[in-house]
Amino acid sequence: MLVRKNTKPPNLHAVFILLSFISFVTFHTDVLAAPKQTLYEKYRDLGYQEQQQGNFNAALAYFSKAVSLGIEDPVVFNDMGVIYEQLGYLGKAEKYYGKALTIDPEYLPAYSNIAYLYLNNGFPDKAFPYFKKRHELSSLGDVWGERAKEEMLKIKPEYHAWIVHQEAEKLDRELQQKYHEDFVDKVNRSYEHYQKGRTYLKNEELEEALNQFNLALRLTPNNPKFVDAREEVKREISRRQMKSQMESALRQFEAGHSYSAKRELQKLLTNFPDEPLLNSK
Repeated sequence: MLVRKNTKPPNLHAVFILLSFISFVTFHTDVLAAPKQTLYEKYRDLGYQEQQQGNFNAALAYFSKAVSLGIEDPVVFNDMGVIYEQLGYLGKAEKYYGKALTIDPEYLPAYSNIAYLYLNNGFPDKAFPYFKKRHELSSLGDVWGERAKEEMLKIKPEYHAWIVHQEAEKLDRELQQKYHEDFVDKVNRSYEHYQKGRTYLKNEELEEALNQFNLALRLTPNNPKFVDAREEVKREISRRQMKSQMESALRQFEAGHSYSAKRELQKLLTNFPDEPLLNSK
């Protein structure tokens, strides 16, 4: 038995309301995300201003409002730790320094702050791993990295050899990084000269093109692409010089100055001994 299909049209008004609601929710979700970040930055900045003026309770109030927005920023948690330490709430200071490092394990100020929190309150062994990590993550010449090293050696002088080895490795890494950066810079600059040379060559400005290709090869010697480009320009310069001298010799000959024409031809053969005197170009 066949069942008759329901051919009643859908409620278009209800569909319209549903689609409008979905669009409204989607739009406002996107729009509210931006004000949230803006509001966070406002609270953070106000908190920092109060902190700088020594108004610690007001600073904490603003920082707490910023944190309540759900944006996790190690800077704010670290600043809250600093304020709590200055107010004498050492447990809370420890908590917020730790929170900052949980969010960003490479946020260096929090390592120094929690290390000195422990050291200044009689827990050098607890301070040591944070000084150690602060030194490990620092670059050579970092003032706070050097201070961390000094504190490490006061607590555990036997780490002197470890520090020397670690700094040697760090120096090697930094030198390799510097070499890599210099190499990349040279390659980039050489390609800039090459591209300028190609432009000059296209415009038949041969001497300028040759100069740019030479500059490119000074930065990256033996680059085959640059060598070929330079040789191409040199051949074109030679061809034009040869053509000019040939034309000069013909003019001398047509004017009846056979001796001068002969000298031009001799000069041509001397300057371009391997070049054909006739060229299809």
